[in-house]
Amino acid sequence: MTGIRLIITDLDNTLLRRDKTVSDRTVGVLKRCRESGIVLAFATARPKRAVFQYLDILELIVD
Repeated sequence: MTGIRLIITDLDNTLLRRDKTVSDRTVGVLKRCRESGIVLAFATARPKRAVFQYLDILELIVD
């Protein structure tokens, strides 16, 4: 069986809390996922520019 290779998540009310912040626990989990080779992607209706602030918080690289 193959492992997880891709995680796609929504932002609002999924990855983000009600105050539009990301918990330290979530940041840690997503960092460990990336370190394991899992690709992370966001599915959102937000404009691209609105997503960049979260890429910084999560220390993600735009490919």
